[in-house]
Amino acid sequence: MSLRRVLVFFFLFFAFVKSSFAEDLTNNIEMALSSGDYFAAYRLALAFEDQNKDLFLKTGVDGYFKSLFLIGSQKEIQKQCDKLSKLTVKASYLCALYLAEQKKTEMAAKYLKKIDSKTKFHYPAQILRASIAIIESNFEQAVEILNPDEIEKYAQLQLDQLFYLTRSRALLGLNRFEEATKYSQSINSKSPYYVEALEQTAWIFFKSRKFESAQILLEVMISTYESPLKIESDLKVSTTQYFKARYLKAYLALLEQKPEGAANEFSQLKGDYDKFLYSLSKEKFQDEVEVLKTEPIVSSEVSTYTPKLNAHLDYVKEWLGAEVGSHYLNEIKLQAAINNEITRLEKFDGELEKKYSQSLKTLKVKSFARFKKQYFKAQEKLAQAMGTLSLKCELGRLDVFWLNRAQGARNLEEVIDNYKASTKSIGAYVDL
Repeated sequence: MSLRRVLVFFFLFFAFVKSSFAEDLTNNIEMALSSGDYFAAYRLALAFEDQNKDLFLKTGVDGYFKSLFLIGSQKEIQKQCDKLSKLTVKASYLCALYLAEQKKTEMAAKYLKKIDSKTKFHYPAQILRASIAIIESNFEQAVEILNPDEIEKYAQLQLDQLFYLTRSRALLGLNRFEEATKYSQSINSKSPYYVEALEQTAWIFFKSRKFESAQILLEVMISTYESPLKIESDLKVSTTQYFKARYLKAYLALLEQKPEGAANEFSQLKGDYDKFLYSLSKEKFQDEVEVLKTEPIVSSEVSTYTPKLNAHLDYVKEWLGAEVGSHYLNEIKLQAAINNEITRLEKFDGELEKKYSQSLKTLKVKSFARFKKQYFKAQEKLAQAMGTLSLKCELGRLDVFWLNRAQGARNLEEVIDNYKASTKSIGAYVDL
């Protein structure tokens, strides 16, 4: 029996909404999602579709896909994406976004083609198209997609800041530094992308050899992080961004032919960073697996997770990539969904409920085993990724004298390429 049929059948037993009005179901779906009750959200969405198909297509599709993407099989997801994308453009966009996050860019493109330029989803879709093009190193296409003459349209949907950041990245990929700087500096200080834009602008200045300008921005990030007085309006510079800014600052000294200053910068950075890594090792993130086993997650709200798990999620996202962090978080949310469904079933004694409950418990064991495996795998990758900065600092500190052999190097990549050419084993130790 398919997941859809099972859940439709059990809706009669588990639906907790008293109202018969389809409009009320939207809020209840969102409440179920926010509480980690994805199975209930899915059943409510199916009931919504049955009661009022037109209204469901307008306001219920979002919640439906949020739940389906988490608890549904790939086959079922594909089936529903094909079905609903023929009925509403919102489904086309949501499915394209999901598939892009899964790195299935060709399939995502299929749904993006269905989005008409006259709909409000055209502009979010354009940013998604450009982002996919950037991932595929097709920077020219990304620049063509994001037309600056349409910036007012993006602004009406509050997408102008993301437009600036994405177009800047595409221009940077083409080494069109002045234009890239223009767009990254268009992001205002209240934007959630502001710190990211500062990082990107500093990197643009670095690559275009505007070292003084780069250093100013790096100092802003570093001093903000180190300031003992924190106020709400301060930049939200993460620990990862802080150490990366210090690393880039140390390399600036190298490229400016200041070996003594560079040596001091690398030495201090390595000492501070090694202390940071040591403090993380004391946290013993791996112990969280056993905690999760004895104290099951029942919420999808990250704020309710333990401090260690939250910290781990942040580091995974910052060092391994947002898409990895998103996938990892979904694995945790699936645990919450299964736990909530099993708890609900404990209220019923029927044979069908017992069979369903047993199936869920089997799923819980298997999914937790997968989650545990992924958790430790992420730990290993995270340790490796974070450890590279320490090694880079060591290389910079011990071999400052080597910079004199790299006269004329335009940017960090060229310096690294020269170094790799003279050190055969470097590639085996760190992915510079």
